[in-house]
Amino acid sequence: MRPPTRDALLGLGTVKIFEAGETILRQGDESTHVVLLLHGSAKVQAVSAAGGFALLGVRFGGDLVGEMAAMEQRPRSAMVTAGTRARTKLVKSADFNDFLHRHADASFELTRMVNERLRWANRRRVDNAQHSAPDRVQRVLLEVMQTYGVLDRDGSHRLGTPLSHDDLASLSGVRRRTVEKVLHGLEKQGIVLRRYRQVIVTDLDELRRLLGDSG
Repeated sequence: MRPPTRDALLGLGTVKIFEAGETILRQGDESTHVVLLLHGSAKVQAVSAAGGFALLGVRFGGDLVGEMAAMEQRPRSAMVTAGTRARTKLVKSADFNDFLHRHADASFELTRMVNERLRWANRRRVDNAQHSAPDRVQRVLLEVMQTYGVLDRDGSHRLGTPLSHDDLASLSGVRRRTVEKVLHGLEKQGIVLRRYRQVIVTDLDELRRLLGDSG
């Protein structure tokens, strides 16, 4: 997105702060505004009929959430909660759609973003069908670190938002016990460190090699 277009988007809407754990968008709600994450992070979850939660993805500063409801004028398909303290801009759907009509490069970027999220979902489906449960956990861990990881001074990678074992289990399509077993094994190999609601990958190259060796 070109700087003038980005600045035009930033000029829309009103600023709102969400504290960690606070609901940004609620599944099934009929509101249609778009949320632009300026700083912080958010988790996108789907609530099942049985009342459980499935983590669909993680979003960070610069990402949009709620764009589907704005474009389709349909109820929210997922719930979005702040993973950390998040500074956002709430943009009315009419203003957002008008912005897209006036800025072709923004429409292209939005299409690219939606396509990437679809590719992520497709990879999860393929992994669930073709790989063992332990491999799925490792593959999800590698992908989230490569996509969203922050490089520390010591060369370790961590996420800018807390991800629990339940979160990793949801993304991998496995049970929490499987995640705990896999992370314990990776920690013994010196590939990860486990902290409260945080996994730090100390050797990303070794994790890549491990997955390459496992096929």
